[in-house]
Amino acid sequence: MEKKTTEYEKILEGFHLIAEGIVGIFTNVINTYSNVINDSINAIVLTRKITKKKFKKLLQSKGIQRNEINILLQNNKEQYTIARFIKIVNEI
Repeated sequence: MEKKTTEYEKILEGFHLIAEGIVGIFTNVINTYSNVINDSINAIVLTRKITKKKFKKLLQSKGIQRNEINILLQNNKEQYTIARFIKIVNEI
């Protein structure tokens, strides 16, 4: 025997379809803009200026000796940034 769907069940099915549509829209928006937000945050953090003292301390924390750091920073013309720190650590 077939079960008859009541109007209440039809309304619930309609709301369910609407909810699935809304979830799909929000999922697409979040997936699209999360990359933009992450890229913006990375750009801000990586280009943040730090002091020479902090820069040296960060390099020392990675096991680089003071003499080596002084040689790296002789005649320095670049800014001290997190991105530069990461670049130096990756090279060594």
